[in-house]
Amino acid sequence: MTLHPRRGFGVLIKIADFLNPFIVLLSIVGLFMEYTDLKPWVIFPNQILSVIFVGDFLLRCIAFPLGKYLWKGFGWVDFLASLPGFFIFLGNTPLLSVLKVVRIGRFFRIIRILRFLRVFDFLKRMKNDSPWIQNRVMQIGITVVLIFVTGIVVMDTTAKSQLETLKTETVFQQFEANGRDVASLAALRTDIKMYATKGQLYTREGQLVTDPALYDDLVNGELLSVMEVAFTAARFSLDGQLQIPSEGLLLDAGEVGVYHNQLMLILLTTLLVILTVIIFYMGSLFARDMRVVQLIIDSFDAEDHLLLLQEAQGLEEMDGQLRIDPEEDEMVGLLKVAAKTARRLESGGAMGGLGALGGFGESFGDQESQSSNGQVLEEIRQLRYMLEDMETSMKSITRETALEALKVATPAIIKFMKKG
Repeated sequence: MTLHPRRGFGVLIKIADFLNPFIVLLSIVGLFMEYTDLKPWVIFPNQILSVIFVGDFLLRCIAFPLGKYLWKGFGWVDFLASLPGFFIFLGNTPLLSVLKVVRIGRFFRIIRILRFLRVFDFLKRMKNDSPWIQNRVMQIGITVVLIFVTGIVVMDTTAKSQLETLKTETVFQQFEANGRDVASLAALRTDIKMYATKGQLYTREGQLVTDPALYDDLVNGELLSVMEVAFTAARFSLDGQLQIPSEGLLLDAGEVGVYHNQLMLILLTTLLVILTVIIFYMGSLFARDMRVVQLIIDSFDAEDHLLLLQEAQGLEEMDGQLRIDPEEDEMVGLLKVAAKTARRLESGGAMGGLGALGGFGESFGDQESQSSNGQVLEEIRQLRYMLEDMETSMKSITRETALEALKVATPAIIKFMKKG
């Protein structure tokens, strides 16, 4: 559906539409780079792009009728793609603090994949397809992205957790071997960032930590390069919100993070390939089918069947007939049916659409020995006028009178038909 902006927003929307493809492509590149060693350098640019997505979404909410934009204009897709930007604004609010407490910080990072949805915003500017094709491609692509995001969320909470569990088991064995002394274990392992013991938080060097933000940045920060190992279920808090194990460690994720990044890159690449196939290959299939449909519509609408008949010439059999094969492509069968109908119309000459109904054009052509086409057409016109007069007259009579007239006329009609 094509939406038109309100007065005064046309220029802004044109500018946003022009910049949108570049922003989307940059955001996708940045998303890939977040799972490489370049992550520390792309975090801030990616945050800026996420905020731009929010601004673009809010601009369109104001520029277009809100209901039409959200539902008919796929505005809800823009909203999903803008969620990472909204979470940036919520970064220092109590709401996000609560969400961090329930340990769903990973989910916030994963939903950045939703920015793939913005690819479809400039589809109609990238490919000169009909709105019908664009909508179908968008519906399929959006479904694929949402399914992928759901699958990645499940993968992230299972596969990575299993890897962390394996590493945790090794740490537990060392913990038991060192007499369950967290401080002595911290001195042995070089991959420890912080450790907690007896309700106190320390750096690996043994310095007391009183600022909970230092722990929070490691656990919920953008880099997310650590994993938490708790030796006890008891927890304490330095600020009343962030919960820290009373006995536990913060370890460098190490090979767990490397494996996770490699897996995410594979999944993102797969998603990008699938979307490319959907946009270009499936879009071309839809375009091919729509070309046939549009050719049929235009031919009959303009009452000019030359192009339609030329298109169907390659489908003719040796005897020049267009026979329908139940096993052939539906669009091929539709083209044959339309071409056969067009032939009847052409053979019916001036009779136009009447020739397509039940083969009337062929029936009248067989009566040339009794009367000319001109006489037949004149009789048709007279019959049509008579029927129109009859229809007008019947509007003023009762149903009973009409039924009685039908009974009287039926024998004469049957006699006439048998005579013919």
